[in-house]
Amino acid sequence: MLDAPKQNWQLYEKLRRRYQQGARNLSPSQSFSIFQDLWSLTYGRMMSSEIKEHIAQIRWEEKLAIRRKIVKAFKKLDEMRNGRSCF
Repeated sequence: MLDAPKQNWQLYEKLRRRYQQGARNLSPSQSFSIFQDLWSLTYGRMMSSEIKEHIAQIRWEEKLAIRRKIVKAFKKLDEMRNGRSCF
């Protein structure tokens, strides 16, 4: 039987309190600066054209795979109904 992962909540609470204490000592401009840095790291990179093209290519391949499965399923259905292949 699988066991649920064990969480170290004491360590989590300790780290959370330490972060909150440090965050309280920051000025609004410092907090916003940290936010801007995190935003640019995550979303700024996603805006590059290379990543957009890569995502578009992945989506296109997924769409083709789904359509191939659909064609295969309908071909099988036609064979079951007619007793012969249409393609």
